[in-house]
Amino acid sequence: MARDKSLLMADGVDMSAFTAAAHPSTSIDLAAADHQVNAGGRFMLKVSIEESLDSSGAATVDFQFEESDDDTTFTDTDHVTGATGYATFIAGYTVFHVPLPINLKRYVRMNAVVATAALTGGKYSAGIEQLAS
Repeated sequence: MARDKSLLMADGVDMSAFTAAAHPSTSIDLAAADHQVNAGGRFMLKVSIEESLDSSGAATVDFQFEESDDDTTFTDTDHVTGATGYATFIAGYTVFHVPLPINLKRYVRMNAVVATAALTGGKYSAGIEQLAS
């Protein structure tokens, strides 16, 4: 995972207290980033599991890459996992590592929607990384 702090949405976020609800990450203002993210180039969306997710029940997680014009109202992009059983998300698992969509709105974030039961463990990271030329 790239560690350019201006392009990190989540850095080892502890999911152990995530209840059945939506849990948005920090948003990135693409217009303020020091990178030409929307101007093309070789940028990747990367979301990975740092520590295996755990639940006392049958929790599901839906990771959603979202965008917004105003940093208030977000909508999903094409990159969503759909409700997936927590046991899928083991340490080292790559949720997304795909080319960043072009023409994104100004703000982007990762949203983790937990359903069915709360999580009791796990960490994830999400960000935008620039590939070497």
